[in-house]
Amino acid sequence: MVSLQWSRQVLAEEAFAQLYTDHMQADFPACELKPFKHLLALQATGNYGAYTFGQAADMRAYACLYADREAALLDYFAVARGYRSEGWGSRALEALLDQGLPSGGLILECDDPAFAKTDAERRIRERRIQFYERLGFSDSGVRATVFTAPFWVMARGQVEDARAALKHVYDVFVPDEKLYAKYIHIH
Repeated sequence: MVSLQWSRQVLAEEAFAQLYTDHMQADFPACELKPFKHLLALQATGNYGAYTFGQAADMRAYACLYADREAALLDYFAVARGYRSEGWGSRALEALLDQGLPSGGLILECDDPAFAKTDAERRIRERRIQFYERLGFSDSGVRATVFTAPFWVMARGQVEDARAALKHVYDVFVPDEKLYAKYIHIH
């Protein structure tokens, strides 16, 4: 078995742009993907970082994580094309969580199955939720609509109030009060 580790990187703009272009744009729907310049600004805060599982030439998975003293969000997580359906997702996420990141628990957003347009899409969304459940995440009871994307919010670890944690992260991600009021809805 190949032994791989996560590395957290403050990616140079060019390297982050390559990850964004080569992987993130293909792996996430456009309505869920933050503009690249926004991700760079988040990274500049020191509270947002990209992680890669494996070396650049043989990256098996990647994640983008926001964490500060009040909340932590697994913003993006994906297995690299060519390594999917081989168990790398479970191994990679378990390895990331084993690093003790973050100390106060972790929240994440999954596509809400209730808003799937087809049965096939609903089944995929349900399988993603089941994947995270197998890794210790549970339904927080919180739902959110961010711009046009409806999410089911899951939590793992010592998350005392998932709604407050999510609001804190969204306040950081969308500091413009008018944009926030129009496009961020926590249910």
